[in-house]
Amino acid sequence: MISTEVKQKTIAKEISLKGVGLHTGKEVCLTFKPAPENHGFAFKRVDLE
Repeated sequence: MISTEVKQKTIAKEISLKGVGLHTGKEVCLTFKPAPENHGFAFKRVDLE
């Protein structure tokens, strides 16, 4: 029997990480935010706005 049930999980709260870009050497900041139910992954580059 193959189960089609998909368990969803998200993070409990927003978290940010700072570091140095591997190829650019510039400071970078990455923020993870909790997702709403039935939502996939979304990546947004804010440096292009």
